[in-house]
Amino acid sequence: LTSDPPLLARELSGQGWRTAAWVTNPNAAARHGYDAGFERFDELFRDVSLWDEGVAGTNLPPRLASWLAEIGSQPFFAWVHVFEPHAPYVSPPDLLLRWVKPYDGPVRGDRAWIDAFRFGEVTVDEAGWRHLRELYAARQALADRTLGALLDVLAEAGRAEDTVVIVTGDHGEALGEHDTVEHGDTVYSEQVDVPLVVCVPGREPSSLSGPVTLEDIAPTVLAL
Repeated sequence: LTSDPPLLARELSGQGWRTAAWVTNPNAAARHGYDAGFERFDELFRDVSLWDEGVAGTNLPPRLASWLAEIGSQPFFAWVHVFEPHAPYVSPPDLLLRWVKPYDGPVRGDRAWIDAFRFGEVTVDEAGWRHLRELYAARQALADRTLGALLDVLAEAGRAEDTVVIVTGDHGEALGEHDTVEHGDTVYSEQVDVPLVVCVPGREPSSLSGPVTLEDIAPTVLAL
């Protein structure tokens, strides 16, 4: 990021808002300019004891809770970077039991298998793709669990009723579509479509049928 474009954290900080970010992957590091406007920018991925291709979401709620207690009732903007449901598709046993059906084939969700497929060393049948998608569903459930814990932190801090919550992602994930896995190598919908939920206290739920992009988030926040 250059210093030229207006950035959401910088705009809000300039209006007296407290700003903080917790980042779990070096792709969004301060060295790329993502720290602009944040008074606090914690790069959790620098802690080797937390790192496992990313930093688990369980590390985020206590850090958000501590910061909210510190700032009290001041207006705030927090970017909480949840690494899940990113690969590798590894989840706790209870989520695997809920989302993954019995399977005795060679497909796995770990980095070694994913890389083997990307390098053309293994092939996958439809049962294998189904298994991989189930592993990803369990991983999505893990991200959902982290989100629930973060929302609990907001409620416990007494800030749930005056906080806009936005949930989105930076990329989709291929799970066999166009014979690809993960992301970063095509612009098909499975890799570029992302969730986008904007929850405004007091607003009735609604949905938009037309296309929106991540570029719409900052002006939406500033308009609110």
